[in-house]
Amino acid sequence: MDSLMQFMVAGVVAIFVLPSSHCLSNRLYNVSALMPGVNEFALKFLTEVENSQKGNTVMSPMSLQLALGVLYPGAAGHTKSDMKKVLGIRVTPEQYLETFNGYWLGNSGGLLHIYSIVLLDKSVHFTDPYKEVAQVTAEVRKIDMKDPKKSAKIVNKMCSEVTGGLIKNVVSEEDFSDETAMMIVNAIQFKAAWSAPFSEKHTELRTFSTVDESGSISQVKVPMMQDYRYAPRWHNKHHPELDAQIVALEYKNIPHHLLGNDHSNSYEAEDKFVMLIILPTKVDGIQKTLKKLKDVDLVDVVKSLSVANVRMTLPKFKQDVKVELKGALKKMGLKSIFNDADFSNMSKSSKIAVSKVLQRAVISVAENGTEAAAATAVVGTLGIDTFKHYEFTATHPFIYIITKEHTVAPVFEGVVMKPEWS
Repeated sequence: MDSLMQFMVAGVVAIFVLPSSHCLSNRLYNVSALMPGVNEFALKFLTEVENSQKGNTVMSPMSLQLALGVLYPGAAGHTKSDMKKVLGIRVTPEQYLETFNGYWLGNSGGLLHIYSIVLLDKSVHFTDPYKEVAQVTAEVRKIDMKDPKKSAKIVNKMCSEVTGGLIKNVVSEEDFSDETAMMIVNAIQFKAAWSAPFSEKHTELRTFSTVDESGSISQVKVPMMQDYRYAPRWHNKHHPELDAQIVALEYKNIPHHLLGNDHSNSYEAEDKFVMLIILPTKVDGIQKTLKKLKDVDLVDVVKSLSVANVRMTLPKFKQDVKVELKGALKKMGLKSIFNDADFSNMSKSSKIAVSKVLQRAVISVAENGTEAAAATAVVGTLGIDTFKHYEFTATHPFIYIITKEHTVAPVFEGVVMKPEWS
């Protein structure tokens, strides 16, 4: 009987690195077939990880879905069935990978870059059909994984390069063993400025109420961004199911003439990236809202927003989180990729199972949207007196989701329990 060989899935996500010129030619993708499963997975993923972390959390469900999506064509039997159900896949493996990767690259407004690589031990051989499908979205490279130091150096160097040095250490030598057969690394890079930036001169220390695991509330002073204008924004003063106030802050796309012909899809000018901020009504309501979030349709949540004049108060924050996702994925129902796995469509010569699923995510939210971007545009297309006026003051724990306005699919998501900025 073949010995059991293991591989790791490392979802590496980074925000605030230079946008890439890499893209795919414009074509039609069946995006609507992916979105229900993508959104359901993302919201359940957020809830499970936050339940295990109990603190500030940032993650990229899209990075994880792409990494797991590279495994899916190699799965067979019960493992394929489990992956299909948990990831919500309703199309062929080829369509899933091509649509997921291709659509987002071609419609990112120059803000999003996706990179995947499959690192394979030199002793393992892929089936030709699997290799053909995997190469739709990922580079495939063979290395000697029996050398942990060299393998870790290769992975970390690649991650450092594609994230502009922001993420340097994703794996360590201890993450490799004699049984390690493969590692799939996926990197998502995102850089964007707010369409309506905050003014740095209005940022000041204000009180933020934090909630610990026991439910006790305490106060800390944090840098709070403030926009004294009433600016037109997408808003819901109270979502009854989530018991929360919601606002969408738009990011500014890079002008078409700076992107080149390959980014000329006219739809991207309309479908901007936004950060949805979900602020529970009660100071200690974050866990209740998270629990309800996994059972709502994110598309319906976005549709519940309407334009209003909103004055914003939002903390600056940075988050850097590395987490092992094996436990969360098992709770979501994805057990068979770890135990009694069937990846016979990937390799006929070796019995393979997943040993670890690692993700490191970094995010920084400041006055201009990103640390490096200069924000010059303001939202000024709607009259200031046309709509009702509301205050959105995020001075207690909240949830955020970065997605598109129309093609709703979370790229990044997280929970801010205690804003940190240094």
